[in-house]
Amino acid sequence: MGLPRASLWSLLNDFERLGGCVPGCEEVKVLGPDDSQWKLKLAVGIVSRRIDARARVLERVEPSTMVIRIDSLDGELSGSWKLSLSEIDHHSTRVALSADITARGAFEWVVNQIIRTQLSKMTNQFAACISELAAQS
Repeated sequence: MGLPRASLWSLLNDFERLGGCVPGCEEVKVLGPDDSQWKLKLAVGIVSRRIDARARVLERVEPSTMVIRIDSLDGELSGSWKLSLSEIDHHSTRVALSADITARGAFEWVVNQIIRTQLSKMTNQFAACISELAAQS
């Protein structure tokens, strides 16, 4: 990504701005430096679902690594994201994102059969949005 690592790190730690890049995010409420509440609407084809979730930063190693734990308030969805940033040069950063999602109850089929097939598309949308925000900075 054409942005210095420190600038990208700052952007990724601004959850309110970041929320605008998460596909389906309707609202982000920052509760503290490591805690936030998210309202999402996931829509894949004819299947849609609203999710209220809590996100907590479990690990933050500036400016290289962040691990975030995500749990839906209804207990049916949980997972984690790990972002790793490595400097390519003074003006470019490589970003690696790994995500793990587990679903239970009625939403399990939707996650396992539909959303997993869309994760790559959703990740690309997220990355494109971050690039746009970075260009505006």
